[in-house]
Amino acid sequence: MEKETQEIFLSIPKVGSNEIDKINVGDSVKVNIDNKERLWVEVTEISNSSPKGRIFKGKIDVNPYILDNLNFGDSINFENGSIIDILKN
Repeated sequence: MEKETQEIFLSIPKVGSNEIDKINVGDSVKVNIDNKERLWVEVTEISNSSPKGRIFKGKIDVNPYILDNLNFGDSINFENGSIIDILKN
């Protein structure tokens, strides 16, 4: 008898625009990067220059496990749609 393969789909929670509007420099956000890894990032800059919403710049707060091109302390840019959790300071 063959074993059945079970598929598991992980849902990524979305953060609402009201919550994103309240993000400030110094807050930490969890960012979904290329649907490969979720990393905590400390927000260092916020810009309102994108038609899709705010653009954020932040410093990675953890050592990435999967993405070997990123390291703890690296700066990254990301948009609203990448944010899946917020930790206010």
